Amino acid sequence: MAVASLRPEERASWLSTACRVASEGAVKVSQLYNVLASEKFADGLNEKVGKRMHRTMLKYLHIFSDKQQRYLKQCGLARDFGLNDKEAPKEVADVKPARRKSQSDEDAAVRMEEMMARCRNFVREKAQTYEERMREAEEQEREARRQELLRRQREERERLAREWAEIADWHRQLEGWERSQLAIEDLREQERAREAQEVREALEGNKSRSRSKRKRPLEEDQWPEEEQILEEELRRAQHGHDLNRCFAAMGDFRRSRLSGAPIVGRVVEWKKTHGWIEPDCPIDHPEIVKHQGHIFVHGEDLVPKWRNLVAGAMVEFFLYYDGQGLGAEECTARKVLRVTLSWKQAQAMFGETGERLADFEQKSQVTIRAYQWCQPDGSSSDLPFLLFEIWGRPQAVVDAIGALATRREEDGNGAEDTLCVNLLLPESRMWKVDLMQLQHYCSLEVSSSITITDPMPCRTLTIQAPLPNFRSSLHALIMQACD
Repeated sequence: MAVASLRPEERASWLSTACRVASEGAVKVSQLYNVLASEKFADGLNEKVGKRMHRTMLKYLHIFSDKQQRYLKQCGLARDFGLNDKEAPKEVADVKPARRKSQSDEDAAVRMEEMMARCRNFVREKAQTYEERMREAEEQEREARRQELLRRQREERERLAREWAEIADWHRQLEGWERSQLAIEDLREQERAREAQEVREALEGNKSRSRSKRKRPLEEDQWPEEEQILEEELRRAQHGHDLNRCFAAMGDFRRSRLSGAPIVGRVVEWKKTHGWIEPDCPIDHPEIVKHQGHIFVHGEDLVPKWRNLVAGAMVEFFLYYDGQGLGAEECTARKVLRVTLSWKQAQAMFGETGERLADFEQKSQVTIRAYQWCQPDGSSSDLPFLLFEIWGRPQAVVDAIGALATRREEDGNGAEDTLCVNLLLPESRMWKVDLMQLQHYCSLEVSSSITITDPMPCRTLTIQAPLPNFRSSLHALIMQACD
């Protein structure tokens, strides 16, 4: 071979280079093994070069397989120039223990199998104990969850108890006030007070007459007993309110109606359960000077009772006097619809200056408010209409709007006149209007844009229908959009 023909020094240099290149993977290890296993590779080498080449082979012996390593340790180079134990370099010392370890693989495997057998036996012995521990752990976990649930329930009950205690403490401060308010509003308590006063007066009259005429003597304990009964009656009557106020109310607590016909007024103030009304007509009564001329109204006197009124709403009521002041009973909120009329229509209906407006109100039993928009400097605005608010009972409002509506004859037949009117509806109430229902009675048209923005955004709703259907559509609209 070509390597065997090299000189010894060149052969040693080639071996060193070939082993390094093979360890890096640039040359196949099998090719290097074939060269080293050849008997001719070690021919003609002196001792110094041979030992150096043998050390180089041992240094890179790890790159060969186990079988190749066994053969290389018996090749001609190892046989002729092998090192004794004293001269064995570090690489040889590293290789020999690995060989001894490989020889004891069988013993190690036996020991490993014995250890695994002991582990299996241990696991089989402890399997039942493990399952018991798992069951105990699960039971402990369930118990912990139950205790946590009980703790949360207990805390929730304590929290609710604290809240109810706080509510009770707060309400306890108001019980006296509630009793007094209920007593003031309870006519039966006032009736008892009146009866108690009558009993007192009767007893005092009997006592005076008995003392003056002395027809028969009274037992010593008769008057104390009667006075005790009287005091008990008075305490029942006075429960929840002041004694002086009770006696003042007993003087004339019955209402006396002062008006035979309903009076119209405007709500100026409302406080959940009561309020004040400003009448539209003069009231001829001495008590009218009180409270700035306003009439008291209670939620019990509304129709229906306890409904909520808003300031500015028009109402009609009957006036009464109860000894403490003027009040309103059978108070009913009027409905309102807003109609727009051109200047020409308004002047034709109510006169050039509105002189026929009051007659129209009296005839139709409605209240009308007229509005005209002006510029900030006082000049007229460019709106082509006037706004009329018509307040009254539903039937009266419908009749008044029917009188204001524009009439259009169809086919020259006056009996089939079609009425047309333009109404203003606030944007906030448009969602209440059921257009599908109204279209059963009339033809509708809602403006696509806002007609006015002051005092609130409103749209124009145009209703056109024959007279019977016209009235039905207005009634339906009032039921839907007017509270």
